[in-house]
Formats: sequence, C-alpha cells, structure tokens
Amino acid sequence: MLDNINQIIEDEINNRVWNTLESLNATEEKLKETSNKLYEIKEENKRLQKIIDQHTAFITFKDLINTTNFESILTYFNLKSNGFSINGMDSEDIPMWFKLLFRYYEDKEKLFSLMDLFDVEYPEWAKNYKMPYDYNEEELLIFINPKYDRYITNGCIFDGNIGFFWRNIKNNKADTYRILTNKSSFSTYIPWQLILSNKLWTNGKMFNQITNALKNKQRDSYYYYHIQDYIDISPTQANEMAKYLPKEKLSDHHKKFITNNNNIIKNNLWLAEEFKDKMEDNQFSSFNYLKYPIDMQKEFIRNYKRTFYTKLELIKKMDLTKEEKVKFLIEIVEQEMD
Repeated sequence: MLDNINQIIEDEINNRVWNTLESLNATEEKLKETSNKLYEIKEENKRLQKIIDQHTAFITFKDLINTTNFESILTYFNLKSNGFSINGMDSEDIPMWFKLLFRYYEDKEKLFSLMDLFDVEYPEWAKNYKMPYDYNEEELLIFINPKYDRYITNGCIFDGNIGFFWRNIKNNKADTYRILTNKSSFSTYIPWQLILSNKLWTNGKMFNQITNALKNKQRDSYYYYHIQDYIDISPTQANEMAKYLPKEKLSDHHKKFITNNNNIIKNNLWLAEEFKDKMEDNQFSSFNYLKYPIDMQKEFIRNYKRTFYTKLELIKKMDLTKEEKVKFLIEIVEQEMD
C-alpha cells in the first residue's frame, strides 16, 4: 500500500516537472519567435527609413532638375543612341522632348519613364511616334508608292531635314499613316536617311519594290541608290540595282552607288561594256580605270594619249603580279617604239 502511494506521488511529481518543462520550452520558443519578429521589424524599419531618406534626398535632387539641364543628366543612365543628328532649317523649333526621343528612340520606354519622373512635359501622342527605320512592310509600301512626292525642300534629302520632318510629325500628332499620306504642305517630308536605314528593304518582297521603282523610273527612285550608306545589301541585290543605272546623264546618286560597290564594274562585264567610254585615270572618279576588268584596263592604257612614263605609273597601280606588269610594260615599250 505504501509503495503504491509513493508511486502515485512520484508520478505526480514527474508529470508536474514535465508539464513545467513543456511550458518553459513553449515560453522559450515564443520568446525566440518574438525576438525574431522584433529583429525583422527593426530591419524593416531600417529599410523603410532608408527609403524615406532616399526619397527625401531625391526630392532635393529633383528640385534641381529642370527642362534646361534634364538632357545633361541622361548621360548617367546610359540610354541607347541611334547616332542620327538633328540639324538644318527649322530644327530650332523642335521641342527638347522630341530631340531626346529622336536620339534615344531605342530606349524610348526608359526615356518616357525618366521624363515622367522629372516632370518633363510631352504630349500624350508622343508615345505613338515611330522612326521610319522601324516602319513595317505595309508602311514602307505606302512610302514607295509613286503617287506621293518624297522630295524634300532645298534638296535636304539625306541631311538637314529633321526640322521639316518635325512639322509633319507635329501636324499629324505622330500618326504614322497620316505622316505617310497627308498631302498638305510639308506633310509628307520623311528623311531618306531614316527610311533607307530600315532593314526590311533587304527582304525579297520589299527589295523588289525598289528594283521595280528603278526599272519604271519612278519619281525620286534614284535616291534608293544611296541605300548602302545606311544598310547592307547582298552583291546579287547590288547587281540587280545596277541593271537600271542610266547609260547617259548619271547623277551623283548613281555615281555614289558605283563608288559604294567598288568592284561591281570589274565583276560584271556587261556593266563594264556599258560604261566603257567613261573610263578615266582620275583616282576619285567612279569610272577610274582600275574599277574595270584587267583586259579593259590594258586596252585603256594602250590607247592612253599621254607620255610613256604616265602609262608606267598606271601599270604600277594595276592588280597584277610583278611578272605580269613587266610583260605588259614590254608590250607598251614595243608599242612606243613603233
């Protein structure tokens, strides 16, 4: 009987000790949890305080930024620039926001965010603006349509024309279709340096539009001969354009194309024959004798009406081995001796 009582007492003591230990462990866990939460709250408070401090500092900094110096701070954001310049008549009328949009078009979303951040005003339609080198096929087809006159006042075809373009953009609130089609005064001015930078011209469908325009002597079509100033086309495409070079009255546009394709005459006998009578020794000419096939170069030198020593200088510039030059030179010497 006594043993039973002792056992009951011991069990009760053990239960109470166990319950006390459990209560203590629970209290410790709760204390630990509370301590962790307190730490997190303190850290969050530090983070929020840092944001408040940054916001206060930004407000101070923001007050220093205005439309006069906003452009200068953009250098710190490393926005992508397309490299096209703004100059020429009426360019002084272009607002600052458009000059920035024109320059940083590739990063326009970031630019708009920064302008919003610093309260730089711009019209809502500004976000509709599309660079001509970003036009889609449908828009390029409108551009090349012969019913529209794409000449630009004062012959500012490839430069000094952004002021004129701005009028078009402003009058049509950056609506691309209206920019391309509205025939009112100045409205269809679109810079050729921008339109020819559109890489869609190089695909088969669109390139055929260019060659068709050249073939049909479409108004303003000779400006397409400058395409390689802005984008690359294949040798095959260059040869296709060469088919429509006029035999007489070549303009500077045509000559520029020949210069941009330095070996096109040399590599195409049919083209060399077509322009054979234009061969000359002027090193700056699009029809310099060195641009022709070797046999035609030799024939040019044989018929050259100047001194033997001048002929010697022409031979020295030919793309021949030393032995081939000596052999040809001997021929010229014998010709001079007759």
